[in-house]
Amino acid sequence: MNQVGAAPAGRGADLPAHADVVVVGAGITGAAIAHHLARRGACVVVVEQSPRTGAGATGRSGGMVRAWDPDPAIGDLALPSLAVYRDPGRWVSGRAPLHAVGSVTVAHPDREPALRDAAEQINGALGASAHVVADRDEVAGICLVGGVALVEPAAGWVAPVAVTDDWLVQATADGAVVCHGVRVHAVAARGGRPVVRTNAGTVRAGAVIAALGPWAADPVPG
Repeated sequence: MNQVGAAPAGRGADLPAHADVVVVGAGITGAAIAHHLARRGACVVVVEQSPRTGAGATGRSGGMVRAWDPDPAIGDLALPSLAVYRDPGRWVSGRAPLHAVGSVTVAHPDREPALRDAAEQINGALGASAHVVADRDEVAGICLVGGVALVEPAAGWVAPVAVTDDWLVQATADGAVVCHGVRVHAVAARGGRPVVRTNAGTVRAGAVIAALGPWAADPVPG
């Protein structure tokens, strides 16, 4: 068994034979999933082919965090996520990872009512000072070209690898097993349940979550 930052797993015995959930990929998405599942009592195994955290899409991400998104499904996640990133009590380090540098979203004037509703929702939830600019040529050096802008001073960025490491530490503290240097060869069915075949052994699982990142070149067979 390898904890965060440890050397790669070298033997099949290092990999648990059973798990409620196997998470493939120890990037920011896999780490968040493992953290929340382990905190709820699930037996979680995370396998990562790289010997280090953030070797894939996570390490290439800019880490932008804002409360509003044009996709309602993402927006429903974005607002509570920003609240978590601002809260030092949610992190092992004891420090909130958010660097609040603000964000500006420019939209067509027809979107002004929706943006004003969004600003009101953001401010109500976060005690922030989000606001809409609709009567100027530019804001924060950005030319509006006749559009309107939602300004979120509380938005900013996080270091994705640092956030991932923190969540993996929390997951292991809650009983999850994190194995680096383990490559998944295939996921097969056995007795109606998935079996994860890796270079370090086989894991029988209740469920398998592929958290491979949007830029994964090689999807897991099966």
